Amino acid sequence: MSHLYLLRHAEAEPDARNDFQRELTDKGANQSRRVAHFLMSRDIRPEVVITSPVTRAKQTAERVCLQASLPMPVEEAFLACGMTPDTAFEELLAYTTKFDHVLMVGHEPDLSEFIAAAIGVHEPNSIKVRKASLIGLSFGRLTPGAATLEYNVPARMMKD
Repeated sequence: MSHLYLLRHAEAEPDARNDFQRELTDKGANQSRRVAHFLMSRDIRPEVVITSPVTRAKQTAERVCLQASLPMPVEEAFLACGMTPDTAFEELLAYTTKFDHVLMVGHEPDLSEFIAAAIGVHEPNSIKVRKASLIGLSFGRLTPGAATLEYNVPARMMKD
């Protein structure tokens, strides 16, 4: 059984020159710390971390990796805002065939749509991924409808 962990970026500043460059707020930095602590306390050890190249996602991934002693994240263009489930399934094959534990950092509504497709839910609006939420999926082979949703934990529910 393999595991895919999905993490929505932490809170970012509301205004910036452009959306791509929005940086984490102090609250976002705290959320990242909570996620790192949650991973360590549950012995969740992704072998590889992939992230959107968008600043807020990249900063979230980097902070979590540093604080949880995980491998530094690899930027993947397909994880930028606007990722489709079909693209995610196709691109993730390069990782899920090599690694049993993959952490993916991205955006909404992309993550909800991917999760819905992965677990076979036809209405992605029935899944809500809050900022700095960690979602766990398990699967034999990552194909549409074949994954099991193990958990969806927002940072505010993670203990310090």
